[in-house]
Amino acid sequence: MKIKYLAKLAAGFLMLSSGTVGANLINVPMELSSWALVSYGSNNHWEQATDGIRFYGSGYRNGGGVISNLTTDFSNSTTYIKWEVNGGSGRYMGTSPAIGDFNNIFNVGANYTTDHSFNGSILLPQNTWIYTQIDIHSNITRMVTALNNYADNGGSVIADTQRSWVPFQVTTIPNGHIVISLWDNYGGTSAWALVNEVKYETSQTPIPAAIWLVGSALVGLGGFFHRKTV
Repeated sequence: MKIKYLAKLAAGFLMLSSGTVGANLINVPMELSSWALVSYGSNNHWEQATDGIRFYGSGYRNGGGVISNLTTDFSNSTTYIKWEVNGGSGRYMGTSPAIGDFNNIFNVGANYTTDHSFNGSILLPQNTWIYTQIDIHSNITRMVTALNNYADNGGSVIADTQRSWVPFQVTTIPNGHIVISLWDNYGGTSAWALVNEVKYETSQTPIPAAIWLVGSALVGLGGFFHRKTV
């Protein structure tokens, strides 16, 4: 009886230590303590809103942004971002979610703007929830933005773009942060973006080495009892 019990325990632990336990959806808290303010000027500011984190432009044609404190390997992942934008009194600004770091904050898909399109940018509705997915697999990054819901949940797609990794992403994607930013805003400090939800899904769930060691110990212990009973 002891042998069978130990064998089952060992098999369970080693199955976990083999690498995957299915998709793992991780929610990033919508609290200021889980993010950092990206400062593009002296008037940058943000606030904890009832429905998320709101950040503002820092001045005429000067932007702002937020970046998650958590460092994550986004090499094989899908990130979901629910957000809203407003160009303020000037109405026009550029904006986009991204995967990057403090030194390389670039989007991985389309450029978005408010009020009107510029140089092929995708025009976003203002004061409306926007649902963006960022898929990163192999060396391809894909950004899909929809209205009403995420694209894989039946949302109405307004932009679907993809591109190969650029050189800086080879290092920043495996050690990346989630970034949402606005720039070139003609509304100055009245321009803002509101982030309501951020979550990401990975297909690999790393298992702590301690679990593998426990599994190995149980296998050895099972063998010991087996030898004692032969």
